[in-house]
Amino acid sequence: MTIHARRLPTRLQQTYAHIRVQAGQACDVTYEIFDSASQSPVDWSGQDSRFRVYSQVVDRSVVMEITDPERCTLGPDGNWRLQLSASETERLPRGGMTFTLEHRNSNSDYLPGLKGGISCFDPNSASPQRVDPASTRQQPISRSRLRRNLVGESSY
Repeated sequence: MTIHARRLPTRLQQTYAHIRVQAGQACDVTYEIFDSASQSPVDWSGQDSRFRVYSQVVDRSVVMEITDPERCTLGPDGNWRLQLSASETERLPRGGMTFTLEHRNSNSDYLPGLKGGISCFDPNSASPQRVDPASTRQQPISRSRLRRNLVGESSY
């Protein structure tokens, strides 16, 4: 069984959980968690949940963790609701990261449930400009220039 998630409400059949947040803005998203083989909802209602965001720079370093059942809710019919405050999104690193949604009964360890992507963007920063790959392509080096570079002579 493979666990997937669909953002609600949606008409898309996207099964990869990706959350896009704007720095400094609250975020409230709901997903339907389901088994990809049977397409049936995965019901973790009544279990504790833990949402973690991992650093894009330091492998497996947790940059955010939410365990508050009011803001990370596992509901009936496979529904999962996540609420992030404006201050939490402001503190997130900019760019793409991974997240996990874990669940547990009150007397057990957390179990992996869902892994997805989260990206945080700052609307005030300049958008990266698209670069034409042809403009960055290096020109071929002539044999004589290559030979001069190999023997330590300056080619300039």
